[in-house]
Amino acid sequence: MTAGSDPVASPIRFEWRLSPAQFEEVERIVASVEPELLRRGFDEQRVNWFKIALRELVENAIEHGCRGRPHGEVRVACGLEKSALRLVVHDDGPGFDHAQKLASESDRLMKPVNRGRGLLLISRMGAQIHFDVRHGTRAEVTILS
Repeated sequence: MTAGSDPVASPIRFEWRLSPAQFEEVERIVASVEPELLRRGFDEQRVNWFKIALRELVENAIEHGCRGRPHGEVRVACGLEKSALRLVVHDDGPGFDHAQKLASESDRLMKPVNRGRGLLLISRMGAQIHFDVRHGTRAEVTILS
């Protein structure tokens, strides 16, 4: 690093490609991003939100986007910039109606269930989330610092 350079100012990007057989890799990926986020000065709450979004979107893409397709693929990209954390998860599956899914998750919010709240959590933590389902499902989440 050169004198006067700011480690937070330089953008960084992580990328992974996963198949359904690599479901166990999700936790390793989540853990690998955390130290860099903290080193760059993102507060613990934002780091935890990012980890939740990363885990939920990647697990959903593997579980639902690649369902019944052992050769399906999930691509993950994390961009860390000075003022934002960006996450893009893209699977090559059939896509889904995200508005309907969020509505059904909202209905289940107060019920004692262990699953099915991931998208709702992401949408409620102050993140910007955008879905594109023209070619599989592409979810993009931005968390401002």
